[in-house]
Amino acid sequence: MRTVFLFLTSALCSFALVSCVQASRCEPSDVRFVASEQELDGNPSVVFYGFTFKDGNPVDLLKERGRLPLLMNTSKYGNESCGLVLTIQSDIPLTISEGYRIDTLYRDRTGGYNYVLYYNQRGIKPFQEYPFPVLSAAPERGASLVIPMTISFGYINNGPRINKKLFVLGFPDKCKATEKDLIRNRQAFLTAMASNFYPDPTDLAIVYKDTIVSPIKNIEIWKGKPSPQTRLVDLK
Repeated sequence: MRTVFLFLTSALCSFALVSCVQASRCEPSDVRFVASEQELDGNPSVVFYGFTFKDGNPVDLLKERGRLPLLMNTSKYGNESCGLVLTIQSDIPLTISEGYRIDTLYRDRTGGYNYVLYYNQRGIKPFQEYPFPVLSAAPERGASLVIPMTISFGYINNGPRINKKLFVLGFPDKCKATEKDLIRNRQAFLTAMASNFYPDPTDLAIVYKDTIVSPIKNIEIWKGKPSPQTRLVDLK
């Protein structure tokens, strides 16, 4: 009888310990987008980010640090069993951050570059941000920079995962218009691009420099396809 009692006590303690450990680790759902030092409301799965660069010069994405959408562990707990994988497409070669390992790199039939990256470190710490994976690129003069990414985060062996998408769009500063008109035109183009890809904006955010719209509340404008005069503030 004593042996049975000790076995049950040991089993209950083990169960309590496992439950405590599970409760004291971040979950994939705790890893969310942040931009301009704030968590995006609504926990969007898709983010469109736009910015401006000097036409004809290589694009240094480190200059966008602090604005660029990043994935961050918003939990006070870490997790040693999680990993991050990214799939990135680009018309031009990219300089990848040293924080990531290039697992696969190939060119498709159109000549585009396709990357599969793994974050070098296993696990994530409390409130840790993942560094932006692309450091720089060199578009041709007059060309925009378009970098779509698919991001997968979750348990390395098995278990739940999250999948998110990030579209980075850089505009060359070649237009001879007022800064106010340029900002409006770029915001409108970014919004139109997002609406063409995703008719339903309930799981989507748009960020242009420091202007953030997350979530999109003005569904009527979105469903009516944003006009060239649409500003991001119109979607709030």
